Amino acid sequence: MARAEPEAQEKARRTLITTLCKINDLDPLLGGKWKRGMLRYYSERLAEFMIAEEGHGEYPPEAVYVVAEKVLDLLESGDLDGS
Repeated sequence: MARAEPEAQEKARRTLITTLCKINDLDPLLGGKWKRGMLRYYSERLAEFMIAEEGHGEYPPEAVYVVAEKVLDLLESGDLDGS
């Protein structure tokens, strides 16, 4: 069981990153406002996941915002997906 949890966490992290990359790769003409909203939403979910994974029980919304901004910056620069 102990091995399943890290594997599940890694899968969840990979899924969030893959989703962010797929949304980022969409043509902006298909809905720029929707795209920005989805990027914001999933970057915040990834930020929450990363903060929770570090062992912080409760965290302020400001911390999520800061980490989400860093995630979006990495996504813009192309570094989030390892490229």
